[in-house]
Amino acid sequence: MEIVTKSAKTTFEIGEKIGSSVASILASSGALVFGLTGELGSGKTTFTQGIAKGLGIKSVVQSPTFIIVRHYPIHKLNFSSFYHIDLYRLSDKGQEYDDLGLTEIFSNPQNFVVIEWFDKIDSYKNYLKGLIDFQVINDNQRKITFNGLHKFTWEELLRNTSPGGPASGGDSWEVTNGK
Repeated sequence: MEIVTKSAKTTFEIGEKIGSSVASILASSGALVFGLTGELGSGKTTFTQGIAKGLGIKSVVQSPTFIIVRHYPIHKLNFSSFYHIDLYRLSDKGQEYDDLGLTEIFSNPQNFVVIEWFDKIDSYKNYLKGLIDFQVINDNQRKITFNGLHKFTWEELLRNTSPGGPASGGDSWEVTNGK
């Protein structure tokens, strides 16, 4: 499924909708891990901030670019922790990833994990439940492509929104294909 957003606010709102809906999904084995890909400035962090708000996180969610991993406690159904991970500054060396404790984070079914620059850690793809790619169309518009999920669909997570605009009455967005 692809969605074209027309503002950062809408990208945030779509993330928020997914964050509030996903809490009802059980990650049967291991954490619920969403990988984000896309160029700098394409909306990955804004989208993640929306997910965090949808999960009920009240604190400011900042990009973890310089500290790599940020942890937020949550108490939304089956999740107890939200991890926001940004791999932009890391090389492709496996030891750096092992030092972050990713295997432990990904193995805990009470964790909800969003990883920016997921394409840098090919060896962890078996933990991935969903892959979201962000592309810049222009200064305001982004194309967000949702791929591969385990036991649910992106359409289900966005069920209370309709093509042409989020249920919250924010800026419009459109589904560009039915994948």
